[in-house]
Amino acid sequence: MNMDEYEQRYMQPGEAVLFREKITTRAAFVVSMIFLGVFGLSGLALLGAGVADRLPPALGFGVGLVSILFAAFMGVTGVMFSVFRTMITGSNVHVHFGWAKRKIALSAIESIQATASKGLKQGKVQIGLDGVVRTWVGRAPSGRAVEIAYTEEGGRKHVLNVGSDDAERFVETVERARARVRIAATADEVVPPSATEEEPVENAEDEARRSAR
Repeated sequence: MNMDEYEQRYMQPGEAVLFREKITTRAAFVVSMIFLGVFGLSGLALLGAGVADRLPPALGFGVGLVSILFAAFMGVTGVMFSVFRTMITGSNVHVHFGWAKRKIALSAIESIQATASKGLKQGKVQIGLDGVVRTWVGRAPSGRAVEIAYTEEGGRKHVLNVGSDDAERFVETVERARARVRIAATADEVVPPSATEEEPVENAEDEARRSAR
């Protein structure tokens, strides 16, 4: 696959995209727009009340400004986190969700499977009693997801659940890429000389000298 402009910005030189997916979560967008409308209008009303002396100016401007800022924050984050991308290359799985970006080396993946999305856990991060960091990224309209278990360089174990409308092909692509990585790693291993290697054969001149003695 040829890289688009977004992928060229974040991929490493030489990486080939094997699978890509961009999903828009409408529910998250709608909820954020509701917050934007409610708190934005409330903030404007409070500012207006403060200007018209229907409320103490400090209260009207203070609460109104906070409400408007919160509405703007919800609007921006709603737009950003209503879209998430996944990209699989020959060496990494990239997951971009809002400003959160995760790059998982194929060699770090311990298991991967297609599964069903459970509940509304979009953007949730949870550290269990077992020390495993579990993250839920987005929810696909299909209700399907991919669960990736991996260990980062520092030894911390993670389980990433990311929504996908083509979960089976996502998993199949990762498994094929992991197989190629394992084969390449095996081929790069240095094989020590065999202990049963034959001694070098002496040349004809040395053999003739011994025969003449």
